[in-house]
Amino acid sequence: MRHIHSVLSAALLCGVLGVAGASPEAPVSTVDFSMVRVPHQTDMGSRVEVLEFFSYPCPHCNIFDPMLNAWAAPRANEVAIKRVHVAFGKKGDVHQRLYYTLEALGKGEALRGAVFKAIHADGNKLRKEQQVFDFAAAQGLDRQKFIAAYRSADVDARVAAAVAMEERYRIGQIPTVFVGGKYMTAPFYFHKTPSLYERVSNFVRGTEKRDAFEQKSTIQVINALVDKELQEGRAERSARAN
Repeated sequence: MRHIHSVLSAALLCGVLGVAGASPEAPVSTVDFSMVRVPHQTDMGSRVEVLEFFSYPCPHCNIFDPMLNAWAAPRANEVAIKRVHVAFGKKGDVHQRLYYTLEALGKGEALRGAVFKAIHADGNKLRKEQQVFDFAAAQGLDRQKFIAAYRSADVDARVAAAVAMEERYRIGQIPTVFVGGKYMTAPFYFHKTPSLYERVSNFVRGTEKRDAFEQKSTIQVINALVDKELQEGRAERSARAN
């Protein structure tokens, strides 16, 4: 037992020392984010585009969504949040179609949290169309109008555009975020960086609670990259003015 305790103590110490140098608030390329080889075009004016690829059933996206919203709210004049619901090649994905139907009806922002809650807290997985229609009606939407939009050519086009973007951006895991079309970051960058103390504690408790650390680190990286983009934008405008 004493030997095990010594090994754990040494491992924890190494873990703490190893993490001490990591700082998502001052992110490092290839460590905390990746540079996009060919930057994607954005058209947000003076605001910086923050593009999130996600899906409703993803538990990590469920945790990340309110954190991203809370970060972006006070920066509305500087940041433009855009989202793409992915389906990873699954045709006729009900969740993806639900997202774009709500977008088409102008209810995407208002009801995104309600969808996450239904799936992850209330046990209503919304896997079938009738469940989705019932959910929409329960949220106060006209059932027939919702069904018409759900089956419309407009939503067909939105889904097709989402599929094309998923392929163009080569999305393999979610949530994944692109900042200014130039930088990519995601919670999976930080799978290796939680302190060993947290890992051992979680193992002893029989739980795994890395998400909060990873999501918070991702937000810190996004914040730093947005600041970088804003500073570069101001410098470019100043140079043109002179």
